[in-house]
Amino acid sequence: MKSLIENFSNLDDNRKKKLKLFGIGLIAIIILIIVISIIVAIINRKTSYEDMEVIMEKAAYDYYQNNLSQLPTESVKTSVVSAQTLTDQEYMKSIEKYTKDSSCTGNVVVTYVNGDFDYQGYLTCSSFVTSLLNEKIKKDNAIVTTGAGLYDEEGTLRFRGERVNNYLKVNDQLYRIIKLDSNGNIYITPQDMDDMDETLYVYWDDRYNSEEKSNCGINDFSLSRIKDSLETIYNNLDKDLKLKTVNFNACVANRDSKDVNNTGAIECSKVIENSKISLIPVYEYMKASISPACTTPSSRECKNYNYLYNDDMSWWTNTGDTANTDKIYAVNYNGEIERERGNSRKLARYVVALKDNTVLNKGNGTESKPYTIR
Repeated sequence: MKSLIENFSNLDDNRKKKLKLFGIGLIAIIILIIVISIIVAIINRKTSYEDMEVIMEKAAYDYYQNNLSQLPTESVKTSVVSAQTLTDQEYMKSIEKYTKDSSCTGNVVVTYVNGDFDYQGYLTCSSFVTSLLNEKIKKDNAIVTTGAGLYDEEGTLRFRGERVNNYLKVNDQLYRIIKLDSNGNIYITPQDMDDMDETLYVYWDDRYNSEEKSNCGINDFSLSRIKDSLETIYNNLDKDLKLKTVNFNACVANRDSKDVNNTGAIECSKVIENSKISLIPVYEYMKASISPACTTPSSRECKNYNYLYNDDMSWWTNTGDTANTDKIYAVNYNGEIERERGNSRKLARYVVALKDNTVLNKGNGTESKPYTIR
């Protein structure tokens, strides 16, 4: 190294200048090659299919801001715009330019959800199709007729048993999937709830009961305090979840503790239509158990082999007792169905339904890898 420095020092000024210019030129060439490589990489960058769905959704939002009359309404709940329309009207480039895949087509479905709008992109390519949550659930869970698993009950697919892969996570909240109705809508309820949260730990009803001559409540769900509490709970739900929900008919008829029926025929003889949120009816808790001894609400065995049993929670159902106007069925910490006066506090273990076209993000329904949606 010392000899190189000495040799450079001995060069005349003209040769030194040429050598410096050569070095500067070499560095410039290297920088130019790097810049060209970056530009080529950007030009040839391939957008993922999942990111393409998001691009379509953003383009659709801009499109509808300029075409407000085409947005869905309460009476016409969905509107669809194709990716081709979004491209033709210059809200985005063609799908092929993003994905480098000429086989792709797509559209965005906009859904009216209780005064708000959900934008959901769907993509179909030769090697990729947007995955729906209900399709993934059916793919992951073979229909069974015995033991724990997914049962087909005349078109309604219901999870039953203790160890079933029906976990869904929305942001930080873990849910259990109760069932898929015949339309593919997905009914879910929280796995855990905080009984220190006064918006969740509530009275069922505390109105004056003339028969009991006490402020112990009246077990008419349609007029209950807890129906109002559920409205508050719904309003407090994460917006990402609310935009994926669909209204449903809540089964709210009362029943006797000795009724031998878990089909829902009793509770669903009275419904509240277009409910955004409700509670779990007694028959759903009974259905979730695969114990043959769970025959009536008073059967202690209903806690057995039942994924809805959680010994950290005591929670209200939306089912009253026909024999006593002040009594409502609740599930206690031991997993037993008991009759309680409405003016005691328990968790409002709510139920909401996700739309049939809810898109899967990832997961397989296990507790360690719950389904997630987007």
